[in-house]
Amino acid sequence: MRQHFTGWYGWCGLLAWCWAGCAFVQGAERPNVVVILADDQGWGDLSLHGNTNLQTPRIDSLGRDGARFERFYACPLCAPTRAEFLTGRYHSRGGVHGVTTGAERLNLDEETIADAFRQAGYATGAFGKWHNGSQYPYHPRGRGFGEYYGFTSGHWGHYFDPILEHNGALVRGKGYIADDLTDHALAFIEAHKDRPFFCYVPYNTPHSPFQAPDRFWEKFKDHPLPLRAKDPKLEDLPSSRCALAMCENLDWNVGRILDKLDALKLAEKTIVVYFSDNGPNTWRWNGGMKGRKGQTDEGGVRVPCLVRWPGRIRPGTSVRPIAGAIDLFPTLASLAGVPIAASKPLDGMDVSPLLLGSAQSWPERMIFSHNAGQVSVRTDQYRLDHRGQLFDMIADPGQERDITAQRPEVAARLAQAVARWKQEVLVEGKDDRPFPVGYREFPTTPLPARDGVASGGIRRSAPAPNCSYFTHWRSTHDAITWDIEVNTAGPYEAVLYYTCPPEDVGATVELRFRDSAVRAKIAEPFDPPLFDAMDRVPRKGESYVKEFRPLRVGPLHLAKGRGALTLRALHVPGKQVADLWAVVLTLAAPAEPSTGWKAGAASMVITPEEPTWMAGYASRTRPSEGKFQDLFAKALALEDAAGTRVVLVTLDLIGVPRSLRDAVEKQVGQKFGLRPEGLLLNASHTHSGPVVRTGKTFYDLSPEQQQRTNRFAAGLQEKLVELVGRAIADLAPARVGYSHARAGFAMNRRLPTPKGYQNSPYPDGPVDHDVPVLRVDGPDGTLRAVVFGYACHNTTLGLYQFCGDYAGYAQQFVEQSHPGAVALFLAGCGGDQNPYPRGTVDLAQQHGRTLATAVEAALLPQPRPLHGPLRAALAEAQLHFAAVPSREELLQAQQKSNVYEKRHAARFLEELEKTGRLPDAYPYPVQVIRFGDDLLLVALAGEVVVDYSLRLKRELAGPAVWVAGYSNDVFGYVPSARVLQEGGYEASGAVVYSSIPSAFAPSIEESIVAKVHELVRAAKP
Repeated sequence: MRQHFTGWYGWCGLLAWCWAGCAFVQGAERPNVVVILADDQGWGDLSLHGNTNLQTPRIDSLGRDGARFERFYACPLCAPTRAEFLTGRYHSRGGVHGVTTGAERLNLDEETIADAFRQAGYATGAFGKWHNGSQYPYHPRGRGFGEYYGFTSGHWGHYFDPILEHNGALVRGKGYIADDLTDHALAFIEAHKDRPFFCYVPYNTPHSPFQAPDRFWEKFKDHPLPLRAKDPKLEDLPSSRCALAMCENLDWNVGRILDKLDALKLAEKTIVVYFSDNGPNTWRWNGGMKGRKGQTDEGGVRVPCLVRWPGRIRPGTSVRPIAGAIDLFPTLASLAGVPIAASKPLDGMDVSPLLLGSAQSWPERMIFSHNAGQVSVRTDQYRLDHRGQLFDMIADPGQERDITAQRPEVAARLAQAVARWKQEVLVEGKDDRPFPVGYREFPTTPLPARDGVASGGIRRSAPAPNCSYFTHWRSTHDAITWDIEVNTAGPYEAVLYYTCPPEDVGATVELRFRDSAVRAKIAEPFDPPLFDAMDRVPRKGESYVKEFRPLRVGPLHLAKGRGALTLRALHVPGKQVADLWAVVLTLAAPAEPSTGWKAGAASMVITPEEPTWMAGYASRTRPSEGKFQDLFAKALALEDAAGTRVVLVTLDLIGVPRSLRDAVEKQVGQKFGLRPEGLLLNASHTHSGPVVRTGKTFYDLSPEQQQRTNRFAAGLQEKLVELVGRAIADLAPARVGYSHARAGFAMNRRLPTPKGYQNSPYPDGPVDHDVPVLRVDGPDGTLRAVVFGYACHNTTLGLYQFCGDYAGYAQQFVEQSHPGAVALFLAGCGGDQNPYPRGTVDLAQQHGRTLATAVEAALLPQPRPLHGPLRAALAEAQLHFAAVPSREELLQAQQKSNVYEKRHAARFLEELEKTGRLPDAYPYPVQVIRFGDDLLLVALAGEVVVDYSLRLKRELAGPAVWVAGYSNDVFGYVPSARVLQEGGYEASGAVVYSSIPSAFAPSIEESIVAKVHELVRAAKP
């Protein structure tokens, strides 16, 4: 039975807050707040505190330029400290009594600091280790944070490109975890620079596993560490070295945050707080204090705390009275003028008068430290430890002399206080809280292994439950259960995350809740290695981790109420069933009245089956040599209530030749009645696919290679007609919606130099980082298809293996996250954009993961529903050439040393001989597809530069605007008027590699934009 007390210790903190008054000046601009929390960093892990083993100048600067708490106290462990910071109340009051298996959860009736700041109009975001509950509404998004990126458990098993979570969706992190968390915090700060924000950055380092980036580890791997632990025999030097390397990495990341505030001119209007959650996680130098993490002695609970607010907190301020994590909520609320509407009394005090130098006197107080039933209490002078021993912390900071006999009255007073505190605050009885499932506002619920209970022979992968998985699942008598409470009855998509070696596939598993059950067969092997290469020190008690594959086991109907969700095997043909990381349940969207939409999707592999010449780079000297991944053609058919149809076809190819478009258009019109304006073909522009054009090109193909190209092109035409037919045959009732996100790896590549515009990174050039997303759901809420776009050359790679490049990997990652759904990539106006950095498969996967993460972010909020009617229009704009070459000019070009100029000239000389003239304009296809008044999709031909999408989004007011390039006819570059005037590769330099005779006239941009406006008017409902 849980009891909640509101005794004297709680009310005294609230009264102190009321007495102190509000430090915020009414009418002034409210300050931003950035709270940075280190994980397992001891008081002694800063050079500010005298540790010469490391250097932490950026963290130290907070104390130099602001205030330093001399005696600041957290809890002995992570989750309790986080709860006390969030609520201003002792952790046990809020139900937090451990660090894993649900004991870390903060009761749902507790108000958090994020609740208060959000209600006051602040943007709120958290980026890092949460550790106060994984399932909504324990999740950060249910505790006042509008944005969350990180992980919710007590520790994470791998720190390089880890699997993390973004607002409930699993995503792939980028780089070292602390760096990645900082990246997202910086993006949040920049996005909200024009309004007050509360940014919480709870890092997970230097918590183990001991993994540090090379540049930090190299400094420490052989460091002598002159300053040692109080008892040097207890110190493990490799662990200390790595912990300090991680601390210096934290210092670098704190510097990045401070630099961002400076760059945005926000430093003087931002309060920055830095503290840690407990004492050091290993025996290392800590100023001679007794104890470490997990212990209630001074060294286990005294931590750094630094606060900077330029212009308000005097530089070099030293706060000598004791304070703690429970004080931060009332203090920051007071400094910011944020009201606290808590229905429960706070244990913390508003210590802003100490920071601002306005305190005339300060009352004596007690701060209690608790772990696993052991309680110690601290005053300004004394500590009574959990054994009842009394220490004078001023005369004896190392707790070496028990003075109980000398000061019995002090010991008795403090012992009585501890007894009262235990009676009032500590929770009695078993933790009987189930794990909540099924909230409409946050439909996805993870049930990780750490929260499950195994029976039979099943074991955890390591003694510490956090980040563990279940293994040794071998029998039909074994089972895994989760104690859940279903908030909303209905169908749920159930996904298991598993691994299984090839020799053991075939097990049948059942997931059951009450009378409802679903079964699935583990048919696909997946047996990846453990991530262990980056550990600097072997692990002790913590699990190594690995990748896990999702297995959709079908819709499971869950009745409202509490019960056991049970996973067991019904048939085990091999030595084991599988290793299991988690079960994820997603509440299906409620059934809605028919939207009138029908949708169908299809996918088909189009990878050449023989070595074929590859498109994109003229420097290649031989045909393809295998593949990194298959190339795909995919189709999405859409039909409105009136029967109007369009079909979007996406291709992992460099382009769509006009001849291919015309042939497919004709056949699908004859076979399926699809009108020309209803067919859109878009190429991803991968430079790791085959040559598609037949006839003369700038490639010097041998007769054999030309035959192979011709065979592929002929087969491709047949496949695309079949693909469109499959998508149309798949038409079924659906809901269609639109949303968007952003991804930042594209950079303008037109670098201005004294010698003209060069193909090189140009961070100041125009870009379009928008990621438009069209999602198609079935009536039951199951995601059936997702179309997403990005404006960037698909050119990370230039090797000899087929690959969809970043766009191919992005589609792969999205489909892995949503089994059964078809992901389609619609290339945007990226003619002058490149992915940076580039050159390796790892980078292509990294960019693909970034784009997939953006798609997942766009899928999280409720999309904008798209309504009919569906309208499409297709026409040609005549794009005039600047100067059509004469016969003499072509003959002169044939004599040049550049082989591509020679081939280009020969091609048009041949055309001149056949027709007697060269065209003076190019018939340029423009297509518009309109979804009622909700979305306008503009499809432009060729390699369109980014100016077009930026301009059309400005000019086409009303519905959302999505501009695609590389559509229906990819013949060469389509420069804007600006690019033509500037010159360079996209303006004229690439003409010799194209199918046009010369550069375009300056009228090109106005001709295209005028045609778009004309078709938009024609497509109006």
